[in-house]
Parts: sequence; C-alpha cells; structure tokens
Amino acid sequence: MVKFNNKHKEIILLLTFPILLAIVIFLIIQPLSIPQLMWLNGILILSIIIIQFFFKEKSKVVIMAMLLLSVIATIRYIYWRTFNTLHFPDTLSAIFGITLYCAEMYSWCVLFVAFFQSLFPLNREVLPLTSKEEDRPTVDLFVPTYNESLSIVKVTLYAAKNLVWPKNKLNIWLLDDGRRPEFKAFCDEIGVNYLARPSNEHAKAGNLNYALKQTEGEFVAIFDCDHIMTKNFLLETMGWFLKDPKLALIQTPHYFFSPDPIERNLNIHKKIPGENNLFYGVIQDGNDTWNAAFFCGSCAILRREPLMQIGGIAIETVTEDAHTALKMHRLGYNSAYLKTPLSAGLATETLSGHIGQRIRWARGMTQILRMDNPVTGKGLSIPQRICYFGVMIHYLSCIFRIIFLFSPLAFLLFHSYIISASAILIFLYVFPHLLLSIYVNHLIQGKYRHSFFSEIYETILCFYIFVPVVVALLAPHKGTFNVTAKGGLVEEKYVDFKLLIPLITSCSLLFFGVAFGIYRLTYDIDDEFYTILFSLVWCFYNLIVLGSCIYVSIETKQLRKSHRVGLKVPIHLKTNYRKITHSYLSDFSADGLGVRINKDEEFSQGEKVEWVCILDNNDHVEIPVQQLYMRNGHIGLLIKDLTHEQYMAYIALTFGRPGIWNDEVNSFPPDKLYKSFYRFFKYGIAGYYKFYQFIKFKLSQKVKSFIGTN
Repeated sequence: MVKFNNKHKEIILLLTFPILLAIVIFLIIQPLSIPQLMWLNGILILSIIIIQFFFKEKSKVVIMAMLLLSVIATIRYIYWRTFNTLHFPDTLSAIFGITLYCAEMYSWCVLFVAFFQSLFPLNREVLPLTSKEEDRPTVDLFVPTYNESLSIVKVTLYAAKNLVWPKNKLNIWLLDDGRRPEFKAFCDEIGVNYLARPSNEHAKAGNLNYALKQTEGEFVAIFDCDHIMTKNFLLETMGWFLKDPKLALIQTPHYFFSPDPIERNLNIHKKIPGENNLFYGVIQDGNDTWNAAFFCGSCAILRREPLMQIGGIAIETVTEDAHTALKMHRLGYNSAYLKTPLSAGLATETLSGHIGQRIRWARGMTQILRMDNPVTGKGLSIPQRICYFGVMIHYLSCIFRIIFLFSPLAFLLFHSYIISASAILIFLYVFPHLLLSIYVNHLIQGKYRHSFFSEIYETILCFYIFVPVVVALLAPHKGTFNVTAKGGLVEEKYVDFKLLIPLITSCSLLFFGVAFGIYRLTYDIDDEFYTILFSLVWCFYNLIVLGSCIYVSIETKQLRKSHRVGLKVPIHLKTNYRKITHSYLSDFSADGLGVRINKDEEFSQGEKVEWVCILDNNDHVEIPVQQLYMRNGHIGLLIKDLTHEQYMAYIALTFGRPGIWNDEVNSFPPDKLYKSFYRFFKYGIAGYYKFYQFIKFKLSQKVKSFIGTN
C-alpha cells in the first residue's frame, strides 16, 4: 500500500488545483437556459433542505461546502451582471443602473471580507498565570468619566477594588474630566486615586494621555465608568502578556446587562442575540486569528511600552481605540482577544443615544480610512489589512443601503431599466446568490446574530450616519467627540418624530411606487408584467424592513434605573423574628435584591426580612435590606445604607462573581431561518399598526385636552 507523506499531498494538490479551478471557472461563465437555471436552483434548494434537516450539527466540512457553493453562485452572478446586464437604453437608466451596480459591488466586497473574518475564529483560551505574586507586573487601572452620575461610577470603582492582584502592584485611577468635588471625596473615602486635568482637549483620548503622563505601571487597564469587571479579570487576561513579550493589547467583550433601545422596543432582550454579539462573538474572534483584534476603548489591557512608542492613545480621530491598535500593529506588535466576558456594562437607553454613539463610530472609522488607510499604509500583513478594511468599510453601507431601498422605484416611477435583463432571468441568477449568502451567514453567525435582523440594525442607522460618513470621507478632520449617555430613564412611551422623518418619508415614497406599479398592472403592459411584479416584491420587502425600523423607533418605558441581573445562589434570610436558611437569590441590581423562599415558609403577621446573607463557598456578606413586597414566594428587597466595605463585598459576590456572565452570553436559542423570517415579517407589519395606534392615542389625548379647556 502506498503511503502519502506531506510532500506527496502537496504535489497532488498542486496537480489537481488547476483542474478544480478550471471546473469552477466553467461553472461561473457557462451560459444556461432558463429551464437549466430552474433545475440548478431546484437542486440547490433541495441540498439546503437536506443539510438543514439531516445535519443537526453543522460541521466545518458542511460549512466549507456551503461556503464554496455560495462563493461560486455569487461570482457567477457578478460575472453575469458585469458582462450581460450593463447595457442601458437611455441616460437616466444608465445613471440608476450604474448606481445600483456600484452598490452591489460594495455589498459583494463586504460579503467576501465578512466570510474571511468569520470563517476561522481563533477561540483563544485563558492562559493561567504561572508567576509568583511578587513577580507579577504593575498595573494602572484607568476609569475615565465626564458627566456620568456617581451612582454608576461607584459600582465600577468598588469592583476594581475587589480585583485579585497584589495590592502593591495595582493602582486604580478615576480620571474625572468633569472635575467634580463629590467624586474626589468618594475616591478619598475608598482609597482610589483621583485625577482631574485642567482642560478637556481631545476628550477621552486626551484624558487617558494625561493620566499616562502621571503614572508608570508596566500595563494599563482601561474601563468605561459603567463597565463592572469580575474580580478575576486580571488573572484571566495577564497570562498571555507574560507569555508573549510582543503582545501589546488584550481585548475582552463588551457585554451589556441592560437592554439597548432596539432590544427593549422589540422586547427581544435575552431572547435573541443583541447587536453587539456578532462583533464580539464572531468578528473580533476571527480578527484574532490574523493578529488583527483591535482595541475597543474599554475592558482591555495595554502594555505601556508600545503604547508610549506610538505617542499614547491616538487623538487624530474620534475612534481613538481602533486607531491606537492600528498604530501598534504597524510597529509589529501583537494583539489578542479573549471571548470570555469578564465585565458588563450599561447599554444606551434611548434610540437617539444609540444612534449618536454609532454616528461617532462611523465617523471615526471613516476618518481612519481616509487619514491612515490600513490597505495602503506600512507595517501590516495582508490579512490584517483585510480585517481592518472590512470593519472600516462596514459603515459605508449606509450609502448603499439607501440605494437598495429606492432602486425599485427607478423602474416603477421612471420606467428606467436599471438591469438589462428579463425579470425571470434576474430572479434565477440573484436567487441562488441571496439564498446561499443568507444560509452561509446563518451557519457561521447564527449563534450570535439571527437571520434578517441585520436588516433592522443597519437600516435604522443608515439615514442618520449617511451625512457624517460622507463628511468624514470628504473632510476627515471635521467632527467632534460626543459622550454616550448611560443610566437614564424612559418614563413615558413616546416617539422621537425627528428620527422618524426619514423613515416615514421613505415609506411614503415606496407606498407611492407600489400604488403606481399596481396601476401599471391594470393596462396593457405586454412583457413588462414580471418586471413590474419583481419591482413590487422588492418594494414590499423594503417596506417590511422600514416597518420594523418604525417599530423600533417607538420608545417603550424603562422605569428601572438599576437593572436586574438573574443569579441563583443560596442565601440566608434574617427577619425581625427568625432566620430562614432554605432560600436563594433570584436576581440582583446595584440597589436591590430579589429572593425566593420555599412555598411552605409562611410569614407571620408583621414579619419582614431585615438582612440577607449571600453565600459563595467560604465567602459571605450580610446586607441590611428593606422589604418592598412579597408575592408567590418572591420577595423584593431594597438595599439599605451600606458601609464601603459592605458594598464592596456585595459587588464581589454579585457583579464581580467569576463566570457570572458566561451563561448570559450563551443562553440564546439557535437561529431557525423560518422563525427568524417570521419574526422579522411580524415586526415589519406590526410597526405600521403600532405607529397608527400611537398617533390615534395622541390625537385622542389632544381632543380630550381641547374639550376639557373649553
């Protein structure tokens, strides 16, 4: 029997590669008749159905096979679009048609880069520390703040004080750009260094750079003031630094225990993955494979030496974090990404705040693309260039998404042929490309982003980040840093009509196009019937997307300032009469607790819980509480005034408990294509009805108010 070594395998691969390439090229350029295309698409659908129902566990082989089919289908569509459909009968058709073609070229580029970034995630494991405590490096921990409330900041500082690290080698600094006396007083009370610079130039980057000049630790840990770290954060992250002297950065996920406005308004928090899950679950992990994981501004540790070599935190753009990592990568330093969530923070409360945050990210990434382009600059490997480029061009999608929204109107309203082909032929070519792209993304990303929800996340932003992105492309030095507000309330259900203007305008145009298209179907149209029908279906899909965005734009109430986190651990209760040992904690927040007791426990008249003892192996903390209510064995408790030591111990056993966020991140149900499409379609229809109900309610209020005053 012939045995093949690696050399033989390489020779076989070199010999077979040209043959395989020739077959692929033949499949791409070979023209097929309409019946042949129908057979090909039928086989494709059957293949997907078989894989979906018979391969419950999607192996790497299955994913790679479907990816290969997707790439072939997409390149085949690109070839057909480029060489067979760019013949236009008039100038207006040429303008609309080339604009759509450019948008498609962009979307294909984004698709291929996304496949490259997400196909081979590194899944880096925690590297345990092996050094003795006395040999561990010094760490300066920075918590920058500007206008956030002390109630938010103090929880983060308490958690920082709980970090397991030699106390003489950890210096915690509150960097207060608001220069508030009560913050300094609090820092003095708990033993945290307080630093306030005399001016506020360069916003957060300037604040951090000022602190770098006042400190000298070997490493710098940076946390936004609402990001509460677990007490094992340094133990889990520092091992990689000690192994790799060229490692300049370790980034960990930004996990949010409060719902962002999209999750809250759609009521999907903890039911399906949120917007950030895709980036921190797939993209950053894939970037790490190519040594391209970058700094995200918080929940990260940087080595001081390379940071000072590039002049500190980058100040040229408003996304100082990614730009800082890019500069360090250019000098040949490494980065790492740990997928394990070791901290948690607060998401933005309102849609306007959420959009404002994304505007800053979009502007900053576009600024980097213009001022320090990763594709053309020095010092990066080709995979690093692709990864950086992919993240930066993501925000340009706002331009092309708007083009896709309005393209069907070119034919319906202006009778412009933007694709020089019959509707049936267009469908038969575009269908396998779209279907396979959706399915492959479902296989790769389904755990972190359910299918079709990118349509909502990206469309809701595209109208608002369009102008900042275009301005940053043309004049990259313009634009200012804006601070993301956290910790607020939404006391009443309301609609931000300023945000709704582009959505309602777009819907109106599409509804007009649909009405005009239906009118055109009523008279003699010869062979245009299917083209009109295709354009109408396209319009209807876009209206579903916009309807979902309208649904998101109607803000629901958020009356809880301190968000509850689920946690089931044993506790003891002390009432004004007795001690109860058979009970457990069900949830907690910064100022309250939810506990459950056995059903057979009956409280006597006037009995109230006064103390809670939270247990954790050999550790425990007693918390004085005030009972707010008791219903069906569940007791709501308000934490009473605690000493700094008690509050610190409470944070250590709740927010700071090691592994507390692991189940939260991994508890989402798997993505089912049909369920995701149904949910997406339902939100699209419900958005219009919800908006109608809201307008009807507001009008009735105005009528009642008018009648009451007269």
